Amino acid sequence: MTRDQRQRAWTTFLVLLLATDLLFIGLHSLHVFSRFLPDMYFNIAYDRGAAEPFQVAKEYWIALLMIWLAWSRFSVSYLSWAVVFGYIAFDDLIMVHEKLGERIAHERGFTAMFGLRDIDFGEMTVYALAAAVLLPLLALAYARGNAAFRRMSRHLVGFLVLFAFFGGVVDMVHILITHPTVNEIVGMVEDGGEMLTITATAGYVLREVLLVKVEPAAADVQPQP
Repeated sequence: MTRDQRQRAWTTFLVLLLATDLLFIGLHSLHVFSRFLPDMYFNIAYDRGAAEPFQVAKEYWIALLMIWLAWSRFSVSYLSWAVVFGYIAFDDLIMVHEKLGERIAHERGFTAMFGLRDIDFGEMTVYALAAAVLLPLLALAYARGNAAFRRMSRHLVGFLVLFAFFGGVVDMVHILITHPTVNEIVGMVEDGGEMLTITATAGYVLREVLLVKVEPAAADVQPQP
């Protein structure tokens, strides 16, 4: 496969992911702002809705692509990112932070304050515990990784921060807002932003995979800034 063919394949993959995200966001809009599609199944914020399996699949694909990069570039450093995205997929699949956060909130006697529920503080505790495990793992991999891995990691951290912004900051704003229409809009921004961020991440990681096939030496020796 030539470079141009790989570029077309990558573009096609990314367009398909984006088109599917926009389809789910469009169905969500019809569900929320019209009388069509009243079933909660079409709500992208619904834990067992139509959009959730696709989101989990993208996160799982990213983890698998990281394992492939670890093998093809002979570097275990990439496995650290496989663990991170594997955890994100696992969390979304069985609702780790929701279930564990609720349990922690009740067992520790958290109280509602600042407009947030007790379980919101429980969920933030779960996020903090996950970060306490995953961030040192990434830091160690970054310290031991080569230039190509470090470049990729800086970009992935940016995607991860954006994902956390939608899933954390915008989520908190969503909880605090009481106006029905504004609340729905912010909720769509929150979940739609998470979906599009993961799609962008998957596209970026696939590009790195294809780069290995096109120019394996340049990927490790002369990374682009």
